[in-house]
Amino acid sequence: MDEEPFELTQRHADNAGVLRDVRAILAGMLGADARNLVVVVKDGEVTLSGRVSERWMQLEVEYECLRVEGVHYVVSHLIASNHAAP
Repeated sequence: MDEEPFELTQRHADNAGVLRDVRAILAGMLGADARNLVVVVKDGEVTLSGRVSERWMQLEVEYECLRVEGVHYVVSHLIASNHAAP
């Protein structure tokens, strides 16, 4: 008996729910500074844009977003203000 292939999209929460959870994490981590970030969610992919003040915040935000149920990929365009470009 052949089984139907499992579709990854079946595991994803709705985009609005993922966005709400990601925004809550950002607010908890960054406080009012979270409003400076742009978050786009589509089919389990979270895209982050904006500026954070420290490099560790950039990495922590990316990591915490990956832990949200329904997120399978994070695209980060975050920039740490104190991290000099090469």
